[in-house]
Amino acid sequence: MLFPTLAAAIVNYYLLKYIFRKQINVSFISNDDIMIPIKNKFAVILGLGVLLGVIILGGVAHYFKIPLSIITLLGAVLLILFERNIMYRLKRISWNVVIFVASLFIVVKGLEVSDVGSVIGICYLPI
Repeated sequence: MLFPTLAAAIVNYYLLKYIFRKQINVSFISNDDIMIPIKNKFAVILGLGVLLGVIILGGVAHYFKIPLSIITLLGAVLLILFERNIMYRLKRISWNVVIFVASLFIVVKGLEVSDVGSVIGICYLPI
């Protein structure tokens, strides 16, 4: 799948470059000397640790028969437990995106349950 992925990336790059050619500036002034300090280093370390844990546990969850949703939910709960201002964070959530992603999960699960994949030629190989 390396070559189709590279081909799709190249096509997407040139297509986006063509579509947004009027909005993209030709020159870009970079101020590389500006360093922005991290205000809450504990939150950054915790977030990266939870992300790494979810990625690793998500990779081996299938072998232990653990649903991926449980692992991601545990990661989210862990982040929420260490959040100082939960209401501020909840107000900043883009609920339109949450509803969109939830509806995608419902559609994909419905297609999986109705076995549409085998009808249209997509085969699921059990591991």
